Amino acid sequence: MFDFNNLNYWEFEVLCKDIVQKLYGVELRCFKPGRDEGVDVADVATLNSYIIQAKKYKDNFSSLLNVLKTMCLKLKK
Repeated sequence: MFDFNNLNYWEFEVLCKDIVQKLYGVELRCFKPGRDEGVDVADVATLNSYIIQAKKYKDNFSSLLNVLKTMCLKLKK
């Protein structure tokens, strides 16, 4: 089992970018951290075919699930 707790937010999000690049064979780029301390990632070619928001979350699973539900509602809008 891997322990990602020693990674900071930037390192975790770059790792997520690298994994998606490898899985889908696309070139992605990271943007500077925003207000929510997240780093948006998008594909280099169109900047909108792949858009990724990675979160390093330390709270319990039910708290994470609530955040994900809120984010999904925003995506639907």
